[in-house]
Amino acid sequence: MGGVNATFDVGLFVQAIEGLGLRFRWSRAVVCPCAVNVDETQQPDPTCSVCAGSDGWRYVNPYLRENRHTTDTWSEVMAIFSRIALDPKLNQTFGPWGFGDAAMTVAGEHRVGYRDLFVGLDQEMPWTEIVLREAGTNVVLVGKTGRTTTAQKYALRYEPIRVNYVVDSAHNEFFQGVDFDIREATQTEPAKLVWRAGMGPVAGLLYSVQYVCHPVWVVDDATFGIQHLQGPAKGSRGRVEVQQLPTTFKVRLDYLTPQRGA
Repeated sequence: MGGVNATFDVGLFVQAIEGLGLRFRWSRAVVCPCAVNVDETQQPDPTCSVCAGSDGWRYVNPYLRENRHTTDTWSEVMAIFSRIALDPKLNQTFGPWGFGDAAMTVAGEHRVGYRDLFVGLDQEMPWTEIVLREAGTNVVLVGKTGRTTTAQKYALRYEPIRVNYVVDSAHNEFFQGVDFDIREATQTEPAKLVWRAGMGPVAGLLYSVQYVCHPVWVVDDATFGIQHLQGPAKGSRGRVEVQQLPTTFKVRLDYLTPQRGA
């Protein structure tokens, strides 16, 4: 009697990812060389204008080698998002990693690495933070890439989808369409909060912003891609070939790392 021969159809699995997955902007993490210029501790340079000195990573387009003329620091991919869980000890471990973790699966052609960034384009989350009003400009910058730690005090961490509430340290409230507007994103620039002329907190004053943004997920564990030996078709000759299966990895919600700096 013949046994059952089970096979894994990679093509169908990839089709499922493309059809049922969510859209993400994927950026490749590269250790910033600024750390070697500090001391034997190898800590990032706090004055570095690329990694901002706080995390020591710079982010590039994963396919920059194939498309060296692109100005995008990301490539859009589809991924299955699953096994999300909240951290029950959030009050004890609150730090650069926040709230919980999840698992993601992408097609095997995407070689995901440790600390890579994934921005969930089909996901939204509320966020609030304190920003310092910068003198000489009405535009509130976004992200941390390309900016020193000191300059980051004037910028939002994430790209705002919509701003719900703004109040300064003098308890003055500000509203969209009255005191500020949201400048729409372009191919190279993120959406930004822009104060109307003569409106908003005075320069040098702190203010709180509550807004909705796309969450940023960071790979915080080694990735693994299962390989499957694919033999020749029955009754034919040929050599055994390695078949690349989809890659699964764990991510954590990171509220300190930017989407796009500008």
